[in-house]
Amino acid sequence: MRESATSTIRDRRARVTPALKLLWRIVFAFAGQPRTGLRLHWGPIEFRSLAEKGAASAQASAALSQERILTDIWEMSPQEAALVIQQRTADALLRMQIAAPAEPSAPDSTPPVTGDSTDDDIDGQ
Repeated sequence: MRESATSTIRDRRARVTPALKLLWRIVFAFAGQPRTGLRLHWGPIEFRSLAEKGAASAQASAALSQERILTDIWEMSPQEAALVIQQRTADALLRMQIAAPAEPSAPDSTPPVTGDSTDDDIDGQ
């Protein structure tokens, strides 16, 4: 059913688009602002759930770049995708800096063991 509805919507959009473009060109011409090269911006036909998008991202991570995943699967604009990639890079650098061991300090200076007791002298004998 879902594929049938999607196919129907795509077909209807393809049929209606030329007439709508002509209508808008006529409207702009009457307003004294002739326009050519009009482009209609249709919304997405299907809305994917977050679970579906997450599963698709996980499966595509080996084959697609991070930018393609963000723009194609998560439907972000190229500017939003660039910002997310920049933020993830900054987060990764911060995690690496936090996880890195601190500068090595001076060797541990424990006082030497002094005394006459040995390991064999446990019972005090």
